[in-house]
Amino acid sequence: MKWYKEYGPIVGFTIMGQKQVLISDEKMLRDLFARRGDIYSDRGRVPAINIIARGVATFLLDKNDTWRRQRKAMGIAFSLADGGKFESFTDIESKYTLKDIVENPQDFDDHFARYAFSVVTRSSIGHFTRNIQDPYYLRVQQENAFIVNCFRPDKYLCNLAPFLLKLPEWLWKEGAVLNRFADNMWRTQLDEQAKMRQRMEDGTAPECFQTRFLANQHEWDLSDLEGVGIFSAFVGGGTRSPHNVMLSLTLCMLEHPDWLEKLQKHVDDVVGDRLPEFSDMPTLPMVRAAAMETLRYRTVHADISVPHKLAQDDIYEGYFFEKGTLVHANLGAMS
Repeated sequence: MKWYKEYGPIVGFTIMGQKQVLISDEKMLRDLFARRGDIYSDRGRVPAINIIARGVATFLLDKNDTWRRQRKAMGIAFSLADGGKFESFTDIESKYTLKDIVENPQDFDDHFARYAFSVVTRSSIGHFTRNIQDPYYLRVQQENAFIVNCFRPDKYLCNLAPFLLKLPEWLWKEGAVLNRFADNMWRTQLDEQAKMRQRMEDGTAPECFQTRFLANQHEWDLSDLEGVGIFSAFVGGGTRSPHNVMLSLTLCMLEHPDWLEKLQKHVDDVVGDRLPEFSDMPTLPMVRAAAMETLRYRTVHADISVPHKLAQDDIYEGYFFEKGTLVHANLGAMS
């Protein structure tokens, strides 16, 4: 924020020979990351993260063959969701969450977090999350917190001095910590996937995208580790955004209680004394509009801003950006 106020929306700097650009304007960011996304969508290399990712964490990969095969599989998963395959999970989770809110309204944030997490885990890996004390939920939160710290140069010196990666672990203790974490995380996920495969053979596996993946794994030419990389991206990266949207909508309703009354009346007029379901969506345009306005008004930002790496030389607004430059989104200046 200080650099933005002092130097403007585009700031260039270099760290250990690596050119960096900080973008603090939303329009500029959309121009580069969206309209020119074909050359701005590669990921910058963060050494500590690279150790964790093991070349299979989808949202951290460059546009290589693994990324393309994983994206193809993820596209099929999203098409299943768009086709209504997993709508029943969302309906069930919504009713469960409403019950929790009625019984313990003071814990609404926890209920939203559980709902967002369980919708994703039910549809992706067939896991129902009973509450935020669920062991799987807690494990994922701990893993995410560790991974977020891996982006910090003050936490892991290798992010500033990549030559440390060449040192033996007995000399560079950080490397031992990172490798031990990665080994445990990926081994645990591979074990869970193996258990799902066994449940498929036993006929007890739940309906979810992971069972679809395992049944057709040979068609996508993905290894077991590349497969768990996809589901790690679903669960690790797909649960915070809906949680944040629900909090934003709640805040908007508190700020505009007149609209809460309008929306409640709209729902009552359309569905009566029952709970709304997906089949009611076409007849609830005001509810849909409120949700879309929440997304527009309070855009969801990730907890971290992974830098984008420029794939070729580019010129924007009179500025020359060299191929290989890391471009950062200064989300704090746009909040």
